[in-house]
Formats: sequence, C-alpha cells, structure tokens
Amino acid sequence: MEGSGEEKRGRDYRPDRPIVAELAAGGVVQHPREPCILLLHDLKEARWCLPKGHVEPGESLAQCALREVEEESGLKGVRVLEELGEITYRFYHPTKECNVSKVVYYFLMQSPSEELPRGPIVDHSVTFDREEWVSMGEARARVPYPTDLEVLRRAGPRIDRPAE
Repeated sequence: MEGSGEEKRGRDYRPDRPIVAELAAGGVVQHPREPCILLLHDLKEARWCLPKGHVEPGESLAQCALREVEEESGLKGVRVLEELGEITYRFYHPTKECNVSKVVYYFLMQSPSEELPRGPIVDHSVTFDREEWVSMGEARARVPYPTDLEVLRRAGPRIDRPAE
C-alpha cells in the first residue's frame, strides 16, 4: 500500500540506513459531558488518528500536546488531566532516506466545548478533513495501529468516569 500509514509504521524499516530520533506529544481529548473522545481523519493517509506532533525547542511535553490539539482540531481551552505514558515506533522515511525512531507522549485531556470547528484543518504537511466525537469502542475500530490502540487501552477506564 504505497503511501499508507502501515508502510510508514515499520514495514519498510531498513536496518542498513541511518536513523534519527523524533520526539512528539499528543492527546486523547475527552468530550466535556459524554464518554467520547476526539478522532481526526488524516486525508493524506486515509486513516483516523489522535492529535499529536513534534515537540518544539523549549516546549514541555504537555505544552506540545496542547498546542498540537489546538492546531490540528481547532479546539481552544483544552486542559490536561493526566499523562497516559509513551509509545514508540520506527519507520523508514524514503524522502529523507533514513529511518525514524519516534517516541510519542500522550495525555488525557478534556475539551471545554462539545462543538467542533467546521471545515478542513491544515497543519503543515497533514490535512485533517474530518473530526468526530466517538465512543471508545468506535475509536478502537477506527484507529489502525497497535500503538494507538495501546493509548486507547490506557485511556479507556478514565473516559468512562466523570472528569474532575
């Protein structure tokens, strides 16, 4: 599947090529009143995902996660509830002709608003054409990667309880 996320997530990892490290952070954003979370649809890779992105110099992991959620979803005033931990994966980046070893820290977050901004959100090289509040079961059915499923597993018990 050329250009797919599956390809990116390790199938084409090449141990004979150089490797670079990337650090990112993101969020599992909880609906303010319902046991639902936010998923974004990445048009380029034709897949559903959680908001996340690269940590900028001088930025904390939580600051990065909050910034990425706002940039990718348009939601403002989201707050961090707790850290969910890290996931790691590696893949070959053909354009750069190197492997990438990526560590992503995720946070459980809560949105102050039920309303999602309308229209496509363009964030650098990624275009999100849809975003939806979905149940944890629906999120598990939509996200394609085991690492994302692990993040959802960690967040699951917390989504079912009322936010503090």
